Amino acid sequence: MTGANTKESWRNKQQWSIAERLKRSSEGSAGVFILELKDGTRTVIKPCSEPALELFAGRFLEQLGLHVPGARLVEYSDREWEDLRSCCLRLGKLTNFPIKVEREMQRPFFIVMEYVEGIDLMSFRDYKTDEEVGLSPKQIEDLGILVAGDMFLNNWDRLPFVWKNGGNPYNILISSEDGSGVIAIDQKSTTLIDLGIERYVTSVEDFLKALAKDVGKETPQTAKARKDLMTPAGRELILFEQVPLLQRSIVNGLRKIGKMKLDDIEQLKLEIVGLAKHDWDNCWANAIEKIRIPFFARMLRLFAQYFPDDPHKSS
Repeated sequence: MTGANTKESWRNKQQWSIAERLKRSSEGSAGVFILELKDGTRTVIKPCSEPALELFAGRFLEQLGLHVPGARLVEYSDREWEDLRSCCLRLGKLTNFPIKVEREMQRPFFIVMEYVEGIDLMSFRDYKTDEEVGLSPKQIEDLGILVAGDMFLNNWDRLPFVWKNGGNPYNILISSEDGSGVIAIDQKSTTLIDLGIERYVTSVEDFLKALAKDVGKETPQTAKARKDLMTPAGRELILFEQVPLLQRSIVNGLRKIGKMKLDDIEQLKLEIVGLAKHDWDNCWANAIEKIRIPFFARMLRLFAQYFPDDPHKSS
């Protein structure tokens, strides 16, 4: 990574007019751009339709001790929004995706994010050779906590433990720094109501029951996720011998979440509500409504039921 201040350049307003290059991110959402300034610093710009859901999810995962790229909101009423938009449109004309830039930069809210160096999990698994060990113990532990956090948020677009999809490992980065864990990107909360929440609770509870029965034995959900994360050549990213550590880490994450108070979740929501000074066609308000506290209350009760502070109280 070039530029000594790359990691901090997202925190404060920049002189965006001196940006020299606009790139399209190869990981996560297609509408994510990387701005490079003259001094080599890089900042991620993400125009999005529901930034409140991503900011809420990111801050929640940070509370679990996970690495989430730093982020702040820029809204259409800010002068910085116009400066960023003008900069990206100018540089977008020099790319092979100018129409994409023009369309995305019409959104009323941008998220300015920390640029982190790393390789996405999908590319990482294909990069490894048969002779190389896959993920480190620290990375496995982070993955486990991330699975627990994603279950709480119903962030279905990452690791396919309780969701009927193949997952999206592009939304996990492996840091290039030695000894570091994984980096969670492109997350959001997807809260449910009525029949939707009942179906989801059933899926999550099946997994929790299997973990509570024997945390050292591979559950069907873990086996599915490991299979989905195999390379085309059949190499395993998560090794069978790493399953106990992974599942213990999931349980640690579940316990950590289960100890939270509903007031903590409500306070986090209030913090997100206060980030926007003005709305645009109810864009912000509609996203805030989707942060449904009753859904999270149900998840807290479920996690605490199977993995309480006192293991003797579990069902």
